[in-house]
Amino acid sequence: LFLQFIHSLRYEAITISHLQTNFDKDNEKQFCAMTFHLPNQIDYIAFRGTDASFVGWKEDFNLCFQENIPSQISALNYVNNYKTNHKLILGGHSKGANLALYAGIHTHNPIYCIYNHDGPGFLTPYQTDKKVFKTIPQSSVIGLLLEETNNYQIIQSDAISILQHDPFTWCVENGDFIYLEQNDQLSKHTQSTLSKWLKSIDVNTRKQVIDTIYSIFSNYDNPKDFRQNIDMIEIIKSIQNVDSQTKKMIIETIQVLFKCIQNEIKRGF
Repeated sequence: LFLQFIHSLRYEAITISHLQTNFDKDNEKQFCAMTFHLPNQIDYIAFRGTDASFVGWKEDFNLCFQENIPSQISALNYVNNYKTNHKLILGGHSKGANLALYAGIHTHNPIYCIYNHDGPGFLTPYQTDKKVFKTIPQSSVIGLLLEETNNYQIIQSDAISILQHDPFTWCVENGDFIYLEQNDQLSKHTQSTLSKWLKSIDVNTRKQVIDTIYSIFSNYDNPKDFRQNIDMIEIIKSIQNVDSQTKKMIIETIQVLFKCIQNEIKRGF
């Protein structure tokens, strides 16, 4: 794809600078940002979404119980330290969209607009006077997590369910996305289910459950390594070794989830 960009009339004049990456397993941080220099004196700071590492996924889940994750602080520092006289745009996909929005809300630099592509929201609902353009696929799940507003555009995807989170499945026609009037019923019910589930579990419980589950997989670098070197006996041992109180908490959390699912089924799809 990158090589195609180089030979594209649309993208050939764009240059890239200020690449910054930071992967820190101990602090559960996976961060990457770079700046695209567009024609007409426009700089677009792009934040990378979640990579294929368990650390990256853990940092995503931490959004459910942390007001600030490490990558959000890095994103804000990146924008604050970026000096330019050009029009400044922030954007990203998935967690990258969350980072763009966080940095855009808190930075002292003037921001022209923010592009949020299927990014999750925040533990505490945000308010901003910045121009935010949010897009989600028709069966969005990730982009509606912790999201309190309906201020987004819906894009047609050629994938199903959670696989629509991949932006390479988003449909394009005549140089723009194909937009739809509303997201589908599956997306609406999934959002309602997860929202009710999270609201019914206190923040400390969320943290303990997520940390416990992550500790079982933390010896693996990524899901690929896990699949290739899976040791079910060790995993079962890890679960059994969890103290009774935490184990009870995990079971109760899952029960609450299933209750929310049942209630949504009763409402009808």
